[in-house]
Amino acid sequence: MPASPPPSSSERSRRRPAFRHDDGAVSEVIGYVLTFAIISGVLVISMLTFNVARERTADRVLEVEAASVAHRVAAAIVEAGLFVERQTTAGATPSSLYLVLDLPDSFQNKPYTISITSCASPTTVEVKVGAFTASEPLLGVNAACATLSGGPIAVVLSGSSISLSLVTS
Repeated sequence: MPASPPPSSSERSRRRPAFRHDDGAVSEVIGYVLTFAIISGVLVISMLTFNVARERTADRVLEVEAASVAHRVAAAIVEAGLFVERQTTAGATPSSLYLVLDLPDSFQNKPYTISITSCASPTTVEVKVGAFTASEPLLGVNAACATLSGGPIAVVLSGSSISLSLVTS
């Protein structure tokens, strides 16, 4: 029997495919890895974006709550000032008035303070919570300087002087 010729290189690759020469499998693996990397990147970016939006929303809520409390306190002080003015124009001696404001103890578990500053003109009500300060001017009304922590407070009118005090149960 004659010896058979050695197989050609094309016959060898057909009989035993070598992994390193299999471009189809490598392409599939690279495709899966790239798909996973892209999806992971999109997920991480969307989580970071959501976290930034959530923090900004929480900060905005603190600002709005502080502005609301400043406005409520200023409105009560102005109401006491109008009461004094009505009593005075009617010729009566201003009597006492006690307005209770049921304010929250904290905003999102962050304590806050309420201040009346008469040092500058006009007198202002300032509410400070964290790094935020909301202020409301009191035009035409004078009130005694005070700084109180958050919680229920009372606007007290005694004679013609207006002051703030904490309400204790």
